Amino acid sequence: MCSQDPEPGTADPDTLVVFQVVKQGESCPASTDGYLAMPGDDMPGYSGRSLMDAMDQMAALTGEVRAVDATGAGRSTDNENDWRVCTTVPAPGETIDADVLFEAVRNDEKCP
Repeated sequence: MCSQDPEPGTADPDTLVVFQVVKQGESCPASTDGYLAMPGDDMPGYSGRSLMDAMDQMAALTGEVRAVDATGAGRSTDNENDWRVCTTVPAPGETIDADVLFEAVRNDEKCP
């Protein structure tokens, strides 16, 4: 397991708990806590992470940063706290030029 949100301890039984994991033998991705993306940076891996956190980390970019419903249903992703990232454009490790796209699903859904 790479991380857990909320942190271990007691939580309300209705709280959604998110575990970030990788396949056995793989390394956990580097943390992006406190990260603020700049043009020319490599895109971090956001898959499974909060859309709100990902969007916040793109605040310094001057290009278009947007999120779309990864299911193709066209639902609004405006309440970013209820969504998590499936994929990104640019892909993880690719250079961030200006524009960023997050494809996301609601927290209780699986990525397509």
